[in-house]
Parts: sequence; structure tokens; C-alpha cells
Amino acid sequence: MLLSECIAALDELYEKDLKKKEGSAEDAKLAIVPEKLREFYSAYQSMKFPFGKIYSIDDCLKASMAEPFRSEGWFCFGQDEYFSFWLCKESPDSDGLSFTTWDHELEEEIDDPAFAEIADLIQYLSDDYMDSELATMCSVSISGYTREAMRELRDVKNAFHSTVPMLDMKEKATKGSCKIKEKFHYYQAKKILRGMDIKYLKVMLKKTSGLY
Repeated sequence: MLLSECIAALDELYEKDLKKKEGSAEDAKLAIVPEKLREFYSAYQSMKFPFGKIYSIDDCLKASMAEPFRSEGWFCFGQDEYFSFWLCKESPDSDGLSFTTWDHELEEEIDDPAFAEIADLIQYLSDDYMDSELATMCSVSISGYTREAMRELRDVKNAFHSTVPMLDMKEKATKGSCKIKEKFHYYQAKKILRGMDIKYLKVMLKKTSGLY
């Protein structure tokens, strides 16, 4: 996957929760980072995801001076919200791999590189986040039901796998609001709604905790 395609897909998925600081680094600074990271830093200064962040080059240099990164030839360019650092080898290994993560709370040693490109690592981290108990969750509610919204009501019920009976949904959504699902992935819910043609029914997402 190309880096531009990866960022565009995550931009659509996370919307305002993907914070990009655009702008190319100076040539002198670009020359310091591993070659595999230069494409990123040619377009962005830093980036914040719901699942972690990519540092600015200045912060990378500070982090990479720590051990064991310095002695083992790792460039530390980011981290998640907990205990894992995102790492890039100064040079790819014999298989052309450069990137990995290191949970310093659970792992004494850093594993060998597992990804060839930064886009592959970012996509893996995003997929892992979406499948984890740490993902942002939400409840799904509907309101504003009218006769014209019958098809939309059925489609929304099916899309969110709601077990609330249709009659209950109609009655409650006509008079006020009806909660049709709890503990649903927030970003997945937004993706579902973007793909639906809803004109009459109002669908509301309320963020809850990040745990199942």
C-alpha cells in the first residue's frame, strides 16, 4: 500500500480524530532519518491517530538517543498510548524489512523488523486498534421516525445488528429517541453511516468508553 493511500483511507475512517501537521522537513533533517521514513517526513511534520502518534523529527532524535535504540540501530519515530514504541531500522534487513513495534513493559528485547514500509505498519496498527478492546465505542440511537423512513429504519436496524423489535423502534423514535445498539465501534459506525442513503431518519452516535 502506498503511504498516500494509507493516510487517505485513515483520514476517511477517523476524520477529525486524525490530526496531521503538514509540511516538509528541512533537507538537513531529512538526511538524518532512515531512508524508509523520508517519504513521510517530506510531507508531514508529525501525525496523531486515535491509537498513537508519529513524532516530529526533533522528538525522534531525542527518543532515539535512549537505550536500547541507540546501540541496536533503531530509530524511534512514534508510540501508542500505552507502552509500545514504533521503530525503524537505520537500514533494512536482508529481507528488506525495516519497521516493528516494541512493548517495553512486556518484552525485554526488540523483535526483528516485520514490515517493509511505514504504510504497512500504520495500517496494521489501525486494524489492531479497531479489533481491540481499546477502540473507541459508542451507543447508536435513532429519532425522527416517519412513514417515509420505514426503509431507512430497516436498513439501520440490519446494519447495526440491532435486536430491538421494529415496533418498539418505530414507537420510541416517533415520540423521541430509541437506543438501538450499545458498545459498537465508533469509527466503524461512522463508516457504516457514510455508506447509507439516509434522508428522513436521524441516527445519533454517542461515544462511550474505550473498552468492550
